[in-house]
Amino acid sequence: MRKISAKWNDWRWQLKNRAKTLADFEKAGIVLTEDEVSVLQGLQLRTAVTPYYLSLISRGHDIYNPLRKRAIPTIAETNTNWGMRDPLHEDTEGKGMQIFTHRYPDRIAAYVTDQCATYCRHCTRRRKSGETDKPMSQDQIEFMIEYVAKTPKVRDVLLTGGDPLTMSTDRLAKIVEPLRKINHVEIIRIGSAAPVTFPMRINQNLVNMMKEYGVRPLNTHFIHPYEVTPEAVEALDRLVNNGITVYNQTPLLADVNNCVPVLMKLFQTLAFHGVSPYYLFQADQVQGTAHFACSVDALVNAYNGLQGVTTGFAVPRAMIDVPGGGGKTPIANITSKVGNITTLVNFEGKSFQYEEPNLAPGLNNPQTCNYLTKKCNICREN
Repeated sequence: MRKISAKWNDWRWQLKNRAKTLADFEKAGIVLTEDEVSVLQGLQLRTAVTPYYLSLISRGHDIYNPLRKRAIPTIAETNTNWGMRDPLHEDTEGKGMQIFTHRYPDRIAAYVTDQCATYCRHCTRRRKSGETDKPMSQDQIEFMIEYVAKTPKVRDVLLTGGDPLTMSTDRLAKIVEPLRKINHVEIIRIGSAAPVTFPMRINQNLVNMMKEYGVRPLNTHFIHPYEVTPEAVEALDRLVNNGITVYNQTPLLADVNNCVPVLMKLFQTLAFHGVSPYYLFQADQVQGTAHFACSVDALVNAYNGLQGVTTGFAVPRAMIDVPGGGGKTPIANITSKVGNITTLVNFEGKSFQYEEPNLAPGLNNPQTCNYLTKKCNICREN
C-alpha cells in the first residue's frame, strides 16, 4: 500500500501531513495492534510520523516490521520504573535559556528546534521533543551565537534538536551565517534524521547552503537496513557527491536491530553509499524506553561480532553515553560489571554507572530477537 500524492516529494507537505492521531494512522492503512490503538486513542504520548516513513511501515502490513517500533507508540512507554527523564543531564548542564549544552571543552550542542519530522519512540530527548513543535525563538538563537562568539575554546557547533532540517533552509542559513563569521568556529555540523524519515528534505537548495557556509558533516540516524531505500540513497548521494561527509549513529535496540546480521547489513549498505557508520550506542537510560534496552553484554557482543568479518570502516565505535553527563564513553573504558550495573571511566577520568533494566534481552537470543524467531530475510540470508 502506497498512495502517492502529487506533492509527495515536497518536504513541507510531508511535515504538514504527518500522522498524529489514531484516525490518521487508520486513514494511512496501518494495521494497528490493540496496544497501539489504546495509546493512540488516549493521545498520551507525543506522536508524529511522515507519510514517507509510514509507507515503509505499511509494506506487507507486518506487525513485526521493526520500523513501526521506531515510530508508533505502545503502552510500554508509560513504564517509568527504569531510567531518568534527562539521563544525560542536558537540561542540568544547559546554558541560560536551555538552548544549548556545553559539555565537552571545544564544542557545544545547540537545540535549535524541538520539532522532528518523525518522533522516535526511543528518543533521548522525549521529555521535550515536540513540546512546542517549532524552532527556538530568535532571542534564544542570538543568545547561543553570542555565547559562542565570546567563548574562544568553542571550535565546533552541532545544530541539533529536535531536527534542524524541519526548519527552512533560509532560517537555517540565518543561524549558520553568523556562526561562520566567528573566527574560532571551525566546524558547524547538523544532526538530523531527515535522510531516514523524509529524505526529500535533502534537496539541492539545502546542499548549496551547506556548501556555501561549510556546514559538514551531517550526522544521521539509520537504525535498520529497511530504512536504506532508493529515496534515502538519493538523499545520501546528493550529500556525499557534493562533498558533505555523512556519519551515522545507531542505538542498539531490542527487537529492532539487536542481531549481528542485521547490523552488518545496515553498516555495509551505508558504507557502500559513502556513509561512515560512526557510533553504535547502548540505548540511553531514558524513562519509558526500558523495552528497547539490551544488556551491555549485548553491545559488546555486537561489536565483537562485527570485528574481522566485515570491512573495518563499516564497523562503528561501540559507545555508552553515560548517565549523569559523563559524555560518550567507549566500551573499552568499562572498569567493572556487577549484575546489571556497568561502571565506566569517562574522558575526564571520572566514574559513571549505567544500569540495565531487569531481564534485558541479550544479543541473538531466539527468545527475544524477532529477526530470529520470525525468520526475517536478513537473518535467513546470513
